[in-house]
Amino acid sequence: MHASLEKLISPIKYFSGSYLRDWRRRAVEHGITVVVCYHRIVAPNCGASDDFAAEAGVSVDVFARHMEFLARNFRSIPPSEASIPAPGQLRCAVTFDDGYLDNYTLAAPVLKRFGLTAGFFVCSDFVDTERWFWWEAIAQALRKTRHTRFEAQRVFPEAVAEGRLDSAYLLEGQATRERACKDLLAWLGRCPQGQIDAALGRLVEALDIRPSASPRRTPLMDWFHLRELRRQGFEIGAHTANHVNLAHADPECLLSEMAVAHQRLEAESDGPIKSFAYPYGGREHLSQSAYEMAGRLGYPSAFTTVRGIADGRHDPLLTPRIHLNPPWFFGCAYNVDDAFRRDRAAGFAIAG
Repeated sequence: MHASLEKLISPIKYFSGSYLRDWRRRAVEHGITVVVCYHRIVAPNCGASDDFAAEAGVSVDVFARHMEFLARNFRSIPPSEASIPAPGQLRCAVTFDDGYLDNYTLAAPVLKRFGLTAGFFVCSDFVDTERWFWWEAIAQALRKTRHTRFEAQRVFPEAVAEGRLDSAYLLEGQATRERACKDLLAWLGRCPQGQIDAALGRLVEALDIRPSASPRRTPLMDWFHLRELRRQGFEIGAHTANHVNLAHADPECLLSEMAVAHQRLEAESDGPIKSFAYPYGGREHLSQSAYEMAGRLGYPSAFTTVRGIADGRHDPLLTPRIHLNPPWFFGCAYNVDDAFRRDRAAGFAIAG
């Protein structure tokens, strides 16, 4: 069925119970687990007007509707249990990446209201700091510069030659700066961390600002928050030390970013780290070495951002996740069902 038609009839399929009957049929052999992924949760109308898409979060009101949908239709489990077979069961696991403070202040109370558990994947070297993630620093640079034009050909000729960037970008308003930000993030998101750091240095020099010297716009959790989440019954998971692209990580980097980070998280959060989320999470951000390290660290589940439903066909160390978008129950049901129909994770393979 065409996607637009499926969207149109999604209210009928949800309220008639058609979606639920189909999911139960699919769950008979191994069970199914819907793993949903979030980053920031924001108070209504509190997002900064100059936020770029890469910085935007989900309104807490919309998030509450998502959680109500999950609580009505699925049994909540911690992420570490996502790959345990559960024939006949419809389960959900709620996950958060990067460790934003709003996960503690806004998301956790909603989760408790609906009786849901969750996992919070954090970067050990960012906890309780004012450090900026590189994509935030790029957004801040584009937001704060007084330049009205960015000559990418002069600053990043290699990316222009590869067709990753346009030769120049106007910076005359929110829309044009958003476009420049989107292209820069798409290019750098596939690069090694050293190349990202060098590119950020060249960018802020070209734009005549130093964005990372200013306080964070969006606070991160500290160790108290993580210990308190654990005390409340939530799960703390690993997300490397510095949110690096593991596709380019050598053995020394893997040891530092995964093994050492794992040890520090366990020590500082006062408990075991049972699950892991690959930074960025796409196929282009993984390697066989990173996959094997996740196995050696004993994670029963490790999570990608490749779209799909965990239903027994997937490698536990390559567990797919989805996003819920609209606030309406039938829209959430469409998101889940669409992940079944367009599941790209079932044939997931890692390049050596």
